[in-house]
Amino acid sequence: MVTACSKPKPPPDIPLLEPGLWTFEIETRREGQPVETRTIRDCVGLRGLYSADRPTDCGRIESRRSPDGKTLLVEVECAVAARRPSDARIVMARGRGPLDFMTFETRITSRSEFTGDLRKAFVRDNVTVYEAPLGERQTTRRITRAAWQGASCPADLPPDDLSRWIMDPVGEPVVGIDESVPKQTEKVGEALAEAPRMRTGLWESRVTTVTDGGAPVTEVSRDCLTWPDGDSVPVPSLLPFNMCVAVAEVKAVVTASVIETSTRCELPSYRIMASDLQLETPTLDITSRSEIDGDLSARIQVRHSTDVIYGSGRRESIRTSAEISRLGECPVRTE
Repeated sequence: MVTACSKPKPPPDIPLLEPGLWTFEIETRREGQPVETRTIRDCVGLRGLYSADRPTDCGRIESRRSPDGKTLLVEVECAVAARRPSDARIVMARGRGPLDFMTFETRITSRSEFTGDLRKAFVRDNVTVYEAPLGERQTTRRITRAAWQGASCPADLPPDDLSRWIMDPVGEPVVGIDESVPKQTEKVGEALAEAPRMRTGLWESRVTTVTDGGAPVTEVSRDCLTWPDGDSVPVPSLLPFNMCVAVAEVKAVVTASVIETSTRCELPSYRIMASDLQLETPTLDITSRSEIDGDLSARIQVRHSTDVIYGSGRRESIRTSAEISRLGECPVRTE
């Protein structure tokens, strides 16, 4: 996963690097993990000292010099909102936790101190705090020792090709993908294809959500369900797989009056690039169950339960119940 981004102009007091061949020796320390070291040979054309792509949601990118002029401090704060799938329609009943989202809400805080002449040599001491989802915090310290090697660049190192930074280690394979997932998903899809269908029309959903045994929260919404070639609508997907890189088990039971599904996701940690930094997502173990019963032409009940175990051991539970009723035909739009 690579964070989508556009590169803002660096603050004016961040100098340009000397064009030519550079070496970057990088030492990375993460909590509870062995020290990682690697060396990157890179060809610089027109690039600032702090120049890798950054998320557009970085609300603050500031730089300043120390009073003696020997240290450059760069601070970055980014916040990326969680995104729901675009097909999160009425029966998905908001509040199912990680399985409801394409991405978690994340926050990145980065502080870098640069020392050296900042043109042909520098040392960067960076500390980054990464929260994704909020509450799962990882602190990383990275020391980069950079040195200019000369004005000539090898033919195999085109200038300012940031893929050397972004694709390594993002390009590493994710460990733990279950090769049986496509077959499981296909069987579940076949079962749901035979499920009873909802009538088109205006539906009202009254959803009550309880997180970790807290106070229930109830939301009421209305949704007009339509279908291009008929008066019935397939039940919106109960198994959004956007968070499930590795799935241990997927099941579906469909009868004339009940639809039951269950998903067990084991989402391993993987690496991403954001804010000029290499980050690791937390591991997740997710179990989600859904049940729908009632008359799909008029009134149905939906129950969801989701249990999440994060890599830190923190647990989260979400329970959702919904009463969904058909109110009638969709309103006729008038211009």
